[in-house]
Amino acid sequence: MRERLKMPKYEINPATRLKAGKMPIKHYIESVQPYVTCDEELVQRIFDPWVMKTIQSYLLDLVSGNSVKDLLLLADIETIKNQLEYELNQWKEDKDGEEIQKALSENIKYFQKFIDDGFKYLLIDGKHRDEVIRRTFKPNSTKEQIEFQLEDFNNLVYNEDGIAVNMEGMTFPKLPEELQQTILSQPMLVTYIQAGGIKELQKFFVTTNSGLELFPMEVRICSMSIVSRFIRDITSRTINPNNNKFFKAMKGLTNTGKKSLKKKGHMLLVSQMLGYYLNCVKNRTSSVDYTSDDYLDGMFEYSFNLSKNDRKIVSNAVKTISIGALEEYKVAKKKQKGNYVKVSWADWINNFIMVSNMLTGKTPYLESVKKRVGEIKNYKRLFHDMTTIIRTLEGKDLLELDSKGNPIPKINRYGKVTVDKKGNTVYIENEHSFKRKNSNNSPKNIRSKETLLLEEIDKYFEEWDNLGILTLVESSRSQSLFKKRQTALKQNMKDVFTDEMMSWGEVDTAATANSHITAHAEGGEDMGVGDSKANLHSKTEKVY
Repeated sequence: MRERLKMPKYEINPATRLKAGKMPIKHYIESVQPYVTCDEELVQRIFDPWVMKTIQSYLLDLVSGNSVKDLLLLADIETIKNQLEYELNQWKEDKDGEEIQKALSENIKYFQKFIDDGFKYLLIDGKHRDEVIRRTFKPNSTKEQIEFQLEDFNNLVYNEDGIAVNMEGMTFPKLPEELQQTILSQPMLVTYIQAGGIKELQKFFVTTNSGLELFPMEVRICSMSIVSRFIRDITSRTINPNNNKFFKAMKGLTNTGKKSLKKKGHMLLVSQMLGYYLNCVKNRTSSVDYTSDDYLDGMFEYSFNLSKNDRKIVSNAVKTISIGALEEYKVAKKKQKGNYVKVSWADWINNFIMVSNMLTGKTPYLESVKKRVGEIKNYKRLFHDMTTIIRTLEGKDLLELDSKGNPIPKINRYGKVTVDKKGNTVYIENEHSFKRKNSNNSPKNIRSKETLLLEEIDKYFEEWDNLGILTLVESSRSQSLFKKRQTALKQNMKDVFTDEMMSWGEVDTAATANSHITAHAEGGEDMGVGDSKANLHSKTEKVY
């Protein structure tokens, strides 16, 4: 009797499944590569370009048929999108999951765009290799065509007479046709992620590059979340060149460690201040440590939503600081290379506190007059005055004072007054001074600095407005239904856009919209009521 086969007691069910397969170079170029894409900003922010030595080394492996040891990792875009759609359906019945639904919907659109553009695969690892293959065999121009430069290429191929073919200094199109086909038949390895979602992609991206010493911020930025894409875009050389130029010149980014430019210190700084904006400016809460790794990790989750309005405000704040600083230190650039913009980590935070609060109308003065900053017209002057505020506060209340207002000497363990090397009396520093708080930018200290900074900046708004440095606009962009009705009466019930008579049914519903007759950002305050569709196509700003 045949013994019954026993079922295994355990089943391995990984979150992701991979399938690796060899294929000729020609097959990859013709049938796979045209459908491969990647998040360019993600790749550019993580990797430095390959030097020619590395390019030639890989090219030699490729032509020799030894590139099967190198990784090209592709993820199926449709699979990722389907997983996100599945999760979205799971959240649709949850009333508390509105923000998660918004985040998932935006991520679905992000991947759908790749599909609409004709792509099937997302390149997770192997961008440099993919680029070498394209530039060698199918370049966009002769300028970017890669030559075979190593002497090893001269001893690699032999003709039918046993004579070595001299390939050094040649490009692929210049090789004999039969040799081209021989090279294109060489095997290469491509690995597909057949199962796994957006979260697993980040893990793969990080683990396949584990040879690099990655700080937490470098890991976060590898995700394909809304916040990750926003932070990459806001610091991008192509999308936001002024911001990128500023951070490269900023003194406050160190040469090494998590605050270095190379290790994405500038992205860490912007991310922390995004957390500050969401918690302290937008929602006025102070219990969250938005600088902690746990909070930042959560913010970079693909299910975390960041509204377009929040992105706009933070983006404008970063832009304001960048342009202002570059203009203020423009002369210094000619005299000093490198980090010529003398803006420290703390300086940047202080500037962001002021700008983000003025853009949202959250300073005491702006709240009292129900205004906010609309358009900024002179970035240099604004930055100059904000820096003046910071430097002034840094010099205030540096020492502890006694009841008579005199500084208190520091006493040593022997009960004597402490003196420095020059014999000068050392006084007790005020732990609550702006300067001391500036040395440790914890959420608590940032909140304390916020109070002082906003009190000082409030003194400038009227002057800035009068001089045309900026414009002040209404904080509330819309009218109540009561005001809308009153505005319609003032217009004699005539549509502000079409000049046609409006019914009360139109006025009382979304058929009509409020609009600033003069653009709101330009200081317009007068509101008009008119056809909603006409409003969309007008030069004024839509309110409803």
